[in-house]
Amino acid sequence: MSQNRFRVNAGTRQALEAAPRGYVSPTYGPAERIEQVRREHGVERIHRFDLGINQDGCAPEVAGRLHALAVPAGGGYALNEYPSFDQRRLCAAVAGLHGLRPDQVQVTAGIEHAIGMIAAAFLGPGDRFVVCRPSFFVFETFSVRTGAQALHLDLREADGFRWTAETLAKLREVLASQRPRVVWLASPNNPTGLAMPAPVVHEVVAQAQRFDALVVVDEAYGEYVDAADGVRSASCLLDRYPNLIVLRTFSKAYGLAGLRIGYAMAADEKVLGALRVQSTNFPVGQLSYELAACALEHPGHLEATRRGLARGKRRFLEALRDVSGMTAVDSDCCIMMIGHTCLDAAALHAWLERRGVLTAHIPGEGHAPRRYLRITLGCADHNAVLLGHLADLDLQQLDEAGGALLEAWGV
Repeated sequence: MSQNRFRVNAGTRQALEAAPRGYVSPTYGPAERIEQVRREHGVERIHRFDLGINQDGCAPEVAGRLHALAVPAGGGYALNEYPSFDQRRLCAAVAGLHGLRPDQVQVTAGIEHAIGMIAAAFLGPGDRFVVCRPSFFVFETFSVRTGAQALHLDLREADGFRWTAETLAKLREVLASQRPRVVWLASPNNPTGLAMPAPVVHEVVAQAQRFDALVVVDEAYGEYVDAADGVRSASCLLDRYPNLIVLRTFSKAYGLAGLRIGYAMAADEKVLGALRVQSTNFPVGQLSYELAACALEHPGHLEATRRGLARGKRRFLEALRDVSGMTAVDSDCCIMMIGHTCLDAAALHAWLERRGVLTAHIPGEGHAPRRYLRITLGCADHNAVLLGHLADLDLQQLDEAGGALLEAWGV
């Protein structure tokens, strides 16, 4: 068989070559991962802090709706039928929430599906795109598959991983000199959990428009920073900027990660048309449409989630201050970064894993991936498990056992 018979394109080859560097976290996986930890470390109870989901689950009304749909007499679906193309109920609800028209909403199979569609539609060999470091690794993963080249914009620890005037100046320089096709943003950012101030988002979109660059704002954790009386979203800029796409999902605060449903919002018809072209005929199942629409009809769950998280995070950070050597980057949502002043992230991750506590690596290179892990906070009992293990951390014991990589972080 010819060695070149099944030759992949340049973008796929680049992604394959990058794969060994670990841009897909080994802890971010299915039930097999749980079994692996149990088998290797002999622990029965596994506590997952590695998945950025609502640990308290979905609204009870959504769970009730699911039960009703499972019963034929309650309006259940025939599983042998294809989903309806009619998404009007869900799109109308999303549009009403964001002050848009229903035709400005494109339903997707979660945010990753939307990111893949955008990369395929607007990037190609020789193009450039801007992505922050640290930020959601999928931006770069999907973009390089098209053959495009990454331009990194570093968020510095000295600035608390927040955007500054210097960050904006660097972006303006990159836009003018490198002419990227796409600027990827996340707000709140993943893994830092920090939301970008609205004026900063506005400035980025306005500057990018000057150089014909598309800006994509991933608001996967956006519901955590919404107000009780409505959304606080970059979608408010859509009527002014045709170069903007805003993404949201039902996987996080809504507690519906298993449904794989999200949406993209844009105002420019050519942008919307490009997304439709890249989508599949049936991207989402009918059950997902129905339950997502039900979730939007019960916003009280989101408010309860926000209040509960605020209380739990405050208590977690107060308790963490009493744990020797531990540090955290306070965040605006359920995820945050934690680290140890004398222990690198890989060693801390391994130590916790041996005790059945899974945390998420921060993909990429540089200081943040070596320094921090990402965790997801939940209820008080859930958080207490992590705090308890961190309080038991014995650096001398680890070092003597050869199980830790000790390093001074300038303290």
